[in-house]
Amino acid sequence: MKKLCIILCLLLLLIPTMAAAKEHKICQYSPETDHMLLAANKEAQIVKCAGGYEVTTVLKGAEIERLLGVPELYHTETFQSMPIKIEDQIATTIEILDPKRGLKNSTGMPRWSYEAYFHPLLPFTVYVKADPINLVFEMPYSYRITSLFTRNGWRPSSPWNIFEANVNYVLYKGRMVPQKINYFRNRGYGQRYHLRVWSIGRYMVGQAHIDTRIPHKAYLFETAESKVAYVFRRYVVRRNSVWLNNICRDFRGYRCNGWATCISYK
Repeated sequence: MKKLCIILCLLLLLIPTMAAAKEHKICQYSPETDHMLLAANKEAQIVKCAGGYEVTTVLKGAEIERLLGVPELYHTETFQSMPIKIEDQIATTIEILDPKRGLKNSTGMPRWSYEAYFHPLLPFTVYVKADPINLVFEMPYSYRITSLFTRNGWRPSSPWNIFEANVNYVLYKGRMVPQKINYFRNRGYGQRYHLRVWSIGRYMVGQAHIDTRIPHKAYLFETAESKVAYVFRRYVVRRNSVWLNNICRDFRGYRCNGWATCISYK
């Protein structure tokens, strides 16, 4: 009888823990399995044009040719200022959505942003995984948000010039959604805070980072995430409240912790 009482007590202690684990599991998102890892050589080409300078990033290598059937992939960004010297070529590993599997019908919050690479011989776009999503807004996009950023010293990109900071995409409900708008804030020493925003119905997601000098490289995701959260300090801000499992390190070794800040007007 005594043993039975002990067992019952242990079960009663475990029930809340099991319930908490079940509740926590609701906000977990299954890891994406439709990615390919490819070794590539990355180089950048700068061309002066009427609007400034075009920087074309080129990915090439034996694995790209073997798996995709083309010698190289590329995308182009336009800058108003002259970029600093770019490395002629670096060896790197890229992670892309596998075009042979198509896009997974993801219904959860997007976890990564993607850069779109092209080649005229390919019948599809190659989406290369870029930076981690680190902000979730429980609100649809509106100009009220732009007004709030402007009052806090941020500058929005023009609606007709979303290409000002290149266009990244997020995977949502089986399609690639292009970003809605950019917000910038000067940080000094040629650097800036940069927030990309995507509208996904009743919600928005964001990717915040600090840009180095031109050609921009993203780093310090957590620092930029906090900077955006400060803009919404009069509203409801829950730091590290949405687990997106997108832990990574930027090119300087600073860590993204895998959580997103959740912001709402409620």
